[in-house]
Amino acid sequence: MQEEKHHHCGCGEEHHHHEEHCGCEHHHHEDHCGCGHHHHEHTADRIEHHNAIEFYTVANEFCLFIEQVEHYELNDVLSYLQKICPLLYLKGSMLPVLEIEDNEAGERFVTEEDYQTMYLSLKRRFECFREFSVVDDFGEVRAMDLAEVFADIYQDLKDFVLLYGRENSAAKENALSAVQYYYETRWGGLIPYAMSVVHKQLFPQPTDEDYADFE
Repeated sequence: MQEEKHHHCGCGEEHHHHEEHCGCEHHHHEDHCGCGHHHHEHTADRIEHHNAIEFYTVANEFCLFIEQVEHYELNDVLSYLQKICPLLYLKGSMLPVLEIEDNEAGERFVTEEDYQTMYLSLKRRFECFREFSVVDDFGEVRAMDLAEVFADIYQDLKDFVLLYGRENSAAKENALSAVQYYYETRWGGLIPYAMSVVHKQLFPQPTDEDYADFE
């Protein structure tokens, strides 16, 4: 049986929605108010939310590319990073918020050896780049190079990809919680620094002679 509901979504028009009653005495409702939050949404729905799946897809593509970074020319690498980094940052900001129900399912996969291997691979590709200053997790200014920045980002995202990829809701839940935490405290904050370096390399600042061409 369907009961017609009148709903005002804020756009100025009255819409007619049909709410289905299945007879099981449960209330099925998920209220999307347009604010970006999902009300009355179960954890199981959130870990499979389209924002989580889209982030997983982008993060996986980033990791696969970084793992093969030495097979590409520098300009191709920079061009790819210029496009995917803003997407990672945006998708990371849209991850669903959830509470962990089983902390035992959390796990890290990238070892120190794995990290060093990836760092050296990136270092060989970015050998022409100088160090630059960043503000770390403790609010201290320190020097980093582009290889270290992308190795740090890779570490957090690879751990997420491997854990979220498991057919286990507790694992997915922990993966989303961890990558969101590191988005706020580490890899999310590193992306703007990396983007600045990549942008300046792709689009060098005009020289005095270049400005003279416009006069």
